[in-house]
Amino acid sequence: MKLLRKLPLVLLAFLCLRPGAHAEPADGVDMDYWYRQLCVLSQEIGCRPVGSDGEMEAMAYLRSEFAALGFSEEDDTLNHYEVLISPEGNLEAILPAGGCEEPAILIVCAHYDSTGPSEVNGVLYDVPGTRDNASGVAGMLTLARAFAAQPAFRDTEMRFLAFTAEETGHQGSLTYVEGLSPQELQRIVGVFNLDLLTVDVWLGEHVFSVDTLGMRTEDGYVSGSADAPAENRVVRAIRLAMAEQNAFDASRNGETHCVARHLGMSDHESFHAFGVDAANIAFRGNEQEGGSWHPYMHTPEDDLGDLDLVRTHQALDIVYTALRHLAADPAYGK
Repeated sequence: MKLLRKLPLVLLAFLCLRPGAHAEPADGVDMDYWYRQLCVLSQEIGCRPVGSDGEMEAMAYLRSEFAALGFSEEDDTLNHYEVLISPEGNLEAILPAGGCEEPAILIVCAHYDSTGPSEVNGVLYDVPGTRDNASGVAGMLTLARAFAAQPAFRDTEMRFLAFTAEETGHQGSLTYVEGLSPQELQRIVGVFNLDLLTVDVWLGEHVFSVDTLGMRTEDGYVSGSADAPAENRVVRAIRLAMAEQNAFDASRNGETHCVARHLGMSDHESFHAFGVDAANIAFRGNEQEGGSWHPYMHTPEDDLGDLDLVRTHQALDIVYTALRHLAADPAYGK
């Protein structure tokens, strides 16, 4: 049994009137495309737990969408990876570098699985997984579409990954990282893991957050801690991009955006285990408020609602800008 789908209550045209909103998107970021992907994954496909028909439908859709963007298994720019716990596995789309045999690697990833049906008063309801994590997958596809339409970066390869089995213990991302060679791991400049990339207009205290666990240094790789979170390459690149985009209004509700926080709980943790700079990019509660997750997370209410499309747009602008600079110059944010 499914809950009735709620219509979005906030129109983009109205949101654009809010203070701090961008009147025009950054080059390459198409919010109409993002919203279409969000609706397909969370409304047309719906609940996507590992081993379900929803997971299978989501994988089929992701294959077709990547193919429509020009990625192909025939030329190895679209690759499928089996995951033991899942019949569907991971999907990877690659934009090769334009003139380098061993290029730097940038990764944008998001998990397409959701939690399973949730029991409410003895009745099972589907969990559409709109925020967690159709929003992140839609963001990953939007960025893949933007960069696929541009000339290749000479010295940087870009990889766009849809992971399964995040909700069951990150098995999808861990399987992928375990399959990388030591040379590939060394060439990864940064991993941008998109998770809960949207928030509701009534959650004013939720901010654009970047969570890490470790960072590369001249002497190797060091882990952060709760007292000293790791400000790795991804965090630094995002902060530079935030300044360039003049994004988010820090005076609104006392928000503090892009505070590097020592937190795992998503697929960036798998990359951290292998010494790679990675960060989880999400909307979470202000650090001063305890950094809470969205109250609808993993519930039947994680459906379309009062989504703040302007704030998602700003987040995508920032990630796009950080990726564009890092791809052109891997020393950006170093």
